[in-house]
Amino acid sequence: LRAIRHLCRYAIDREMIEADPTSGLKKVRTKSDGFHSWTDEEVEQFEAHWPISSRERLALSLLLYTAQRRSDVVRLGRQHEVDGGAALSFRQVKTGAKLVIPIVAPLREAISAGPTGALTYLETGQGKPFTSAGFGNWFGDACRTAGLKRCTAHGLRKAAATRLANAG
Repeated sequence: LRAIRHLCRYAIDREMIEADPTSGLKKVRTKSDGFHSWTDEEVEQFEAHWPISSRERLALSLLLYTAQRRSDVVRLGRQHEVDGGAALSFRQVKTGAKLVIPIVAPLREAISAGPTGALTYLETGQGKPFTSAGFGNWFGDACRTAGLKRCTAHGLRKAAATRLANAG
């Protein structure tokens, strides 16, 4: 509806139509709990399917142990490591916030074992950095291959937030 309204405003500005046929229409509200938050069992299932030395496992670890959006995870690389590799320092794409996130042991293990690229930790099969959308599609395929149909990259962000809250 929003896109059609923009199109109608464009048409009105250029005198192609006289009135916006969408005026008065209300947005359809849907009830949703949002993205599915991964359970510990789902994380274990993914880890059991993808070995520690795989890109898929590295992607899971980056998402789960940094709690970042896919737009940030696809940009992370060794150049962001600070304090002798003890943390990642970077600026978020969406908010511009400067973050320093500790590299916890499971994340360090995945980075050390997994295939990492020259510029970014995660690369496509062609050796190029992922786009955010391309990464989301690729990771969704990895989830389905592991038998996790409801799981997404954003769901790991929710799981990470839950784990952090439970840890105090």
